[in-house]
Amino acid sequence: MAIKSGRLDEAFQALHTSSERKHRDGQRLVDRLVSAFVARTTEHLTENRIDDAQHDADSVQQLGGRTPAIAELQQKISAADAQRRQRQQRRGDVLASANQQVLAGAYSIGAKLLEGLDADQSAAGAASHERLAESIEAKRVIVDDTAVRIKAATDADEHESAVALINALQPDQRAHSKIVALIQQAVGPLVTRGFSELTSGRLDRAAAIDDMLRPLQSASPSVGELQQCLTICRSAREHMEMYQYPEAEAQLAVLAQMVDGGTWIDAARSAIADVIRDLNSVSAGPLGLLGNQLNQQGTSAVASSLAPPPRAAEARPFASEGLPMRSVLQVDGVGGLLLLSSDVITIGTTSSSSRLDVPLVTEGTAAFISIRRDGDDYFAESSELFRVNGRQETRKLLTSGDSIAVGARGRLRFLKPVAASSSAVLQITGSRLARRDIRSVVLMSDSLLFGPAGSHFRLSDADNPIVLHGSRDGYALREAVSRASTSQPAVRTAAAAINIGESVVMKDIRFALMDG
Repeated sequence: MAIKSGRLDEAFQALHTSSERKHRDGQRLVDRLVSAFVARTTEHLTENRIDDAQHDADSVQQLGGRTPAIAELQQKISAADAQRRQRQQRRGDVLASANQQVLAGAYSIGAKLLEGLDADQSAAGAASHERLAESIEAKRVIVDDTAVRIKAATDADEHESAVALINALQPDQRAHSKIVALIQQAVGPLVTRGFSELTSGRLDRAAAIDDMLRPLQSASPSVGELQQCLTICRSAREHMEMYQYPEAEAQLAVLAQMVDGGTWIDAARSAIADVIRDLNSVSAGPLGLLGNQLNQQGTSAVASSLAPPPRAAEARPFASEGLPMRSVLQVDGVGGLLLLSSDVITIGTTSSSSRLDVPLVTEGTAAFISIRRDGDDYFAESSELFRVNGRQETRKLLTSGDSIAVGARGRLRFLKPVAASSSAVLQITGSRLARRDIRSVVLMSDSLLFGPAGSHFRLSDADNPIVLHGSRDGYALREAVSRASTSQPAVRTAAAAINIGESVVMKDIRFALMDG
C-alpha cells in the first residue's frame, strides 16, 4: 500500500528492517520499491533537486546493492552536483563583483549583475542576493535625495551645508556619479576661500575650512593642496617653537612657491633672516672667542642656540608682571599645556562667533559653555542644553572624570586629581585646538603638580613632585624633596621664577613658558 500510494520512505523503513525481504514475496516488493525509487530519483534530477536525488539513490543502493543501473544513476547525480557547485561558484563570483561595484558607488552596474543571476541557488545565496538588491535600492534613494539637497544648497551659496551633506554620506555613496558631479560645486568655493584666508594670514580660518573638507581630500585634489599648505605652516611654527629658525625659513620658502600674494610669508621670512644674521654676527664677535661653544657646521646649529639656555633651579624673586591670564607651558615628557588663570573660561567650537578661551576644531552650534570656579568647585553652564556624561544639562557641578561634549566630536574630560590643589585639568579628546601640540587645558588656581601617581601630570622618572605655583607675582617652580626619615617633614627647595619666554630645568626636566 505504501509503495502504491507513493510513500516510498515509509516502505523503505518497513522493508529495510524486515526479515521478510529475503523471501520471494518480500523480494518482489523490494524490486517494486527499487523501481519506484529509481523513477523518483530520475524525476528529482530532471527538476534539479540534487540533494533529494542523492537521498533516493542511497536508499536504492541499500535495497538493491550497487548494480550497474544504480552505479550509472550515482554518476548522473555526481555530475549534476558538480554542475550545481560550478553554478554556485559563478553565482558567488557575480555577487562579489556586484558588491564591489556597489562599494565603488556604481549601483546600476551592481543591479545589472544581480539581474543576470539565475534562479537556481541555495537559500543562503538567495538571501544574499535579496539583501544586496535591497541595499542597492536603499542607497539609490539616499543618493537621489541627498543630491537634490546638495544642489539646492550650492544654488543658494550655502556651501558649508552642502559639504556637511556630502560628509554625512557613506564612502560608496560619495563615490556615486551623481554626488561626484556635485562635490566640486560644493568644495570649490570653500577651497578658494581657504586659500584666500591663507594668503591674508588668517590661518585659523583656513584650518577650520580644511578640517571641514578633509573627508573629501581624495575626491578633490584642491583640498589636498590646501591641506599641504597648512601642513607646511604648522611645520614652520613647530620649528619656530623649537628655535630652529633656518628650518622654519626653509618651510616658508616652500610655502611662498605655492601661495601667491602672501605678503605675511615674505615678512616672516625676512624677520627670520634678520634673526639668523644677528645670531651669526654675535657668534662671530667677542663671545665667539670663548671657545667652540657654537657648532660650526652651519647656520642651523647656530640659530638653534637662540633657545634660552636651561638654567639650574635657583632662588630669585617672582616676576612683577603678575600671573598671565593665558600662557603655554611646554614640559619634557608631558607636552604642551594651555594654562588659563581666569575664574571663568569659555569653551565651544571654532564656528562660534564669540571669542572663546578654548575653541575646539569641530562642527557645532554657536552657543558656548562656561566653566566657572567657585572656591574648590567647578560649574559648567550654558544658555543652551549641552551634554555631560551623555545627559543633557544647562548647569552642572563637575566632578573628576566627567565628560563634557562640545560640538559634533569634541570631548573635554574634567579631572581634579590632587585634592590639596584647586587647579583642574581638561583633557581634549575627539577634537583638538588649532594649536596641535596642546592636548590638555589647565584651569590654574594655586598650584600644579608634576611627578609620581597622585599628581596633575605624571613624570615617569620623578620620585618627588615638582610644583608650579601661581600667584599675583607670576609663576614659579619648586621641587619638593622628602628627608630620608619619614618622621621629618618634606624639605622644599627655593623657588625659581619662570616668566614668558624663559625656561627652567629641574631634575633634568625642562619647563618652558610661552605666550598663549
